[in-house]
Amino acid sequence: MKKITDNQQGISVLLAIMILSSLMILTIAISDIVLRVGRSTEQIGQSEKAYFAAETAVEKALYEIEKNNTISNLDVTTPQTLAQSKASWTRVVAQNNTLSILCSSIVGEPGICVNSSGAITNSNPLHAHLLAGKSFQIDLNFSGMSLPSTLSIAWSGSGKVIASSATGQSVYTSSPVSLSNLNSYLRVVNTDNHLIDFELKPSTGSIAASIMVTGTGTLGSEKRILQVEKKIWQIY
Repeated sequence: MKKITDNQQGISVLLAIMILSSLMILTIAISDIVLRVGRSTEQIGQSEKAYFAAETAVEKALYEIEKNNTISNLDVTTPQTLAQSKASWTRVVAQNNTLSILCSSIVGEPGICVNSSGAITNSNPLHAHLLAGKSFQIDLNFSGMSLPSTLSIAWSGSGKVIASSATGQSVYTSSPVSLSNLNSYLRVVNTDNHLIDFELKPSTGSIAASIMVTGTGTLGSEKRILQVEKKIWQIY
């Protein structure tokens, strides 16, 4: 009987050890899952705050651009910290002189385009395809914007160019038109009864198609980048 009892006790001890070992392994596994979930949740929270910081950087820049018609001194290289979230942001504001819409893709259709994807230059001018009665307006009246010395606008058919600035408004009805005071609102109008292609060719350098605002938000190891393109033209 003693042998059987000893065997039973041995089996009981072995079972107890196996159960305890299983519980320890399960506890460690659960702890690891909890730590991972906790770490993931923290990263998500930091990522959201970093995105909000980037969004704040962009919104502040867009407000200044709209309010003061300027792109000067809007870059922020020293991180700015938000009081509530402790996330920080930096910002870059630049004019964008490039366009990727090819004229070969909108033949006979309204819109703006270039012959080769890239910067709008003398050898790669901007084209505005306008339906009868439609207008193309581009706002170059931004302080700090790099502009060519002159801009030539040419078309075939009946049309006009309206240049509005702080000094007044000028209207041109004969093609081509050469403009030297480019810090203004330029509007070209199709007064004909069919689609017209207006060609806008800078003498040197380039003209802007939009303004790019890039905000970077950071918190801990999380970084979010938000880029917004502000168009400076419209067709109506």
